[in-house]
Amino acid sequence: MGTLDLLAGIIGSDGHLSKQQPAVYVINKNKRFLENTVKPLLEEFTNKQVKLKFRTDGFGKGNYWIQVYSPWLWKILIKNTEYHRGRNQQ
Repeated sequence: MGTLDLLAGIIGSDGHLSKQQPAVYVINKNKRFLENTVKPLLEEFTNKQVKLKFRTDGFGKGNYWIQVYSPWLWKILIKNTEYHRGRNQQ
């Protein structure tokens, strides 16, 4: 399994692809997992600094989340997986 496969699996279970823009979201309660696994993978594939945020209200309240804008990654995930935009992939 490659790192893109790993990232796709994480997004499939803990994230989604935006409907409105080419953005990828991952949300999880485990801050360490996001910092040590998800953040480095997203930075590797997007060449962008990714920030971890904490949700204090709304959907995902009490969870950490990462959002990254990447047309390239967004298109690859849609093209090479059965992901649909705008919802969790379960």
